[in-house]
Amino acid sequence: MSEFDKSVSEKIDLLKRQLLKLMPEPTVLKVAACKLTMAHLQHPTSPRCSIYTPLALLILQGKKHSVLGSEEMEYGAGQYMVTNLDIPSTCHVSEASPEKPYLALYVELDSGIIADLLREMLLPKLTGGIHRAMAVAKVETPLLDAFLRLAELAEKAEEEQKIMAPLVLREIHYRLLTGAAGDYIATLNTVGSKDNQILKAVEWIKNNFAEKINVDDLAERFGMTASTFYRNFMKVTTLSPIQYQKQIRLNEAQRLMLAKSFDAQKAAYAVGYESATQFSAEYKRRFGLPPARDIKRLTA
Repeated sequence: MSEFDKSVSEKIDLLKRQLLKLMPEPTVLKVAACKLTMAHLQHPTSPRCSIYTPLALLILQGKKHSVLGSEEMEYGAGQYMVTNLDIPSTCHVSEASPEKPYLALYVELDSGIIADLLREMLLPKLTGGIHRAMAVAKVETPLLDAFLRLAELAEKAEEEQKIMAPLVLREIHYRLLTGAAGDYIATLNTVGSKDNQILKAVEWIKNNFAEKINVDDLAERFGMTASTFYRNFMKVTTLSPIQYQKQIRLNEAQRLMLAKSFDAQKAAYAVGYESATQFSAEYKRRFGLPPARDIKRLTA
């Protein structure tokens, strides 16, 4: 083992001990002031459709499996996954046991911090290519150090968290930008890049998901021909604009039925469907069960 690998392994062990100190039993722990979520799971989980928000997820032990459109990826100990836009995905913990539990932590990414850092950093010329919505990379010691400091803050007083967490989070963003996935993050957040145009389109669809959308109009709005816009949108998200809108609608409908007790018809109309029958069919296609049965399963 090289000195570099030894250092990474030692830091991962320190982080594992810190997470087990905070979570001696299986649970998911959120620390709002640190924008940090930690997980200790002892069994694999069932695949679940969800919307990944911008985050950086670091796995210390175990494995996770994600499906993005037609692409699948599995990542495990010593790797991190980063996504910088809201993207529909199906994911599950694929490797975990009582002897070797799944241990992971993630932070929410802040586009404002990224923009501030990009203005200050001297980055090499960006590739200019189109990147997928997710990137997976091998973690390095500086990023592990920053994650460890954030995890240690989780047991500190609220005042210390409030003052120190923003500093550590800024460092984590910096380490991500200077790490193996930095080109992906930087390109997506560089105004005028192809990735950034698609990011803005994704944000527009997310904020207007209940409206009817026209691909030609969207392409014009974001300064591309219809064919270029469609192609670039597919490259980033693996979905067409209409498919992306549909998955955002379905996830929002599920949330309304869970959080606000909407019935299927009310949820369908609330997210922009004109046909409750079509909604039920597409809901079952995405979540595996008709709306009522799915909500019953989730609330059992």
